Amino acid sequence: MREYIEIGDEKLQEFYRDWEKKFADFEDESMVKIEELKYEHEEQMEMLNVKLDRAVEALKIKPSAKLKEMQNNEKLVAVNERVEEAMNYRKELKSLEIKEAHRIENLRQKNADNQRKALLNTQQAEMHQLEAKIETGRHNLKIKMDKTLVVLQKEINLHVADIKRIQGLMARIAVKKGDNADELRRNKEKSRKT
Repeated sequence: MREYIEIGDEKLQEFYRDWEKKFADFEDESMVKIEELKYEHEEQMEMLNVKLDRAVEALKIKPSAKLKEMQNNEKLVAVNERVEEAMNYRKELKSLEIKEAHRIENLRQKNADNQRKALLNTQQAEMHQLEAKIETGRHNLKIKMDKTLVVLQKEINLHVADIKRIQGLMARIAVKKGDNADELRRNKEKSRKT
């Protein structure tokens, strides 16, 4: 009986070792997936930064109409040789160009920040989705382990219970036989004597 219990314990320990290995493998795979996603996100951010640093992005922002008008007026006044008016236009034009350059730079920066935020939000959503998938996989693995454990425990306990039941039955039969055998022997001897 002890041997069967020891065999059952060994099976149970082996079962736990196997499932511990399965969980470790699952965690390793999960960490690899997370690292791959992080690397992919870093590449996406680098590509976005390269795209935003190109001069083409600055050309997408149109200069103000007032600036174009001032440039045209300055050229017209210079052509007509009105020097003082041309000088005034140039002064205004310089300050307006500086303001326009700041405005364009601010708009470009704001646009870049918005694109980065949108990318970060998308990446965070992907990361949360991956974490949820991993958690679901971990939970499903735990459920499988529990089901297999229940089957194994029933199998081990069933063998032990069967052995106890058979041993109990044999003990009852032996006791009954012992009681009956003595009685039968006495009856046999009585019948011989008579």
